[in-house]
Amino acid sequence: MTNPILIDHAGLRTRGVRLHNSTLLRLEAKGLWPKRVKVGAKTHWLAEEVEQHIKGLKEGR
Repeated sequence: MTNPILIDHAGLRTRGVRLHNSTLLRLEAKGLWPKRVKVGAKTHWLAEEVEQHIKGLKEGR
């Protein structure tokens, strides 16, 4: 088993996601964006979940 890769807001921007934190929170609450992972005081997302989500958006066009 490999360790999951975590990405922060900067990592989201490198993947083309330029949403404000409040927008991400609203999307998460509606189940339209992967849930965040808290590590200490920092917020991250699992890279695999974000990439799958973006791929799903692309396929759903």
